[in-house]
Amino acid sequence: MAFWSYESGDEACRCFRRYPPFADDGSPDEATAARSIDVRVDDFAKYVGVVRDLAPTCSPENYLVFPRFFVGGWSPFATAGSEAKRLWEDDLRSGRQLWSPPGIKDMTDRWVKLFCSSMNQDWKETLASMDRIQLGPAGAVTRLHVENAAAHAWHGQIQGRRAFVLFSPRDGANLYAEGNHCDSQERGQLEERVRRSPVDVLRPGRSLPKFREAKARVAVLEPGEILVVPQGWWLYSVTLEPSTTLCRRFWNSTNRDGICEELEAMFRERFERAEGVLEARERLRAYVEKLRYRQQQDYSSDED
Repeated sequence: MAFWSYESGDEACRCFRRYPPFADDGSPDEATAARSIDVRVDDFAKYVGVVRDLAPTCSPENYLVFPRFFVGGWSPFATAGSEAKRLWEDDLRSGRQLWSPPGIKDMTDRWVKLFCSSMNQDWKETLASMDRIQLGPAGAVTRLHVENAAAHAWHGQIQGRRAFVLFSPRDGANLYAEGNHCDSQERGQLEERVRRSPVDVLRPGRSLPKFREAKARVAVLEPGEILVVPQGWWLYSVTLEPSTTLCRRFWNSTNRDGICEELEAMFRERFERAEGVLEARERLRAYVEKLRYRQQQDYSSDED
């Protein structure tokens, strides 16, 4: 975390008390809202240090005094001239294999390039913004959710230990799954997860009895280890120590329709500000359909 504090300390990142935000969390005035605040990266790193020093045991009685905020969607890799951008470009020149675990089939860069070139947008900046750094103190929890847009994801642990709890897509009923794929067309912000569960894995409560039938897979990541999460799998995590994780969502032939959905969501707000809602959606839909056509011509190059 010291690296990011030094290299990107003045950049703003959004930290959440409950992460990820869900599309139905409600307004900030409601008790169930996913409260968030924008802070400097350096200030967040200092906060993590204070929590480590003054509340190391994560005892419940200290929770109100030392709440656990989490940064889940910060992307420093598109900042021109930064060390993070230089490292990211090294990975891009390697065919996105320098950072990825062996054997990953990833067509994301090709399809982002095709989509952005048709709109005269910077494809490298768009692609770089899709890689995320996640930061949190010990005791920070990410709520039970599925990644949007049918994305695969891998999580590479850089600092500290972090526990991940996974459930198969077949366990959706036992997890009291809420939301559906179609809702993602209207999601309010890119960090919101549409497919979510009310279950707190560590404290499920008696009101959710079907959760007892769910089969959990647990992995504790040490620095240098990577966890791959296939599309549709449920994910819950707890930081066991001050934690830094590199998260990359990706698409290939098995989930290629999802990249169209994700790119449409990324550009929707930008286009609506410039053109209005209806005009923006019509133009974006045309670009998305063009990408789908190009994918159909191109998919055989991926051997998944």
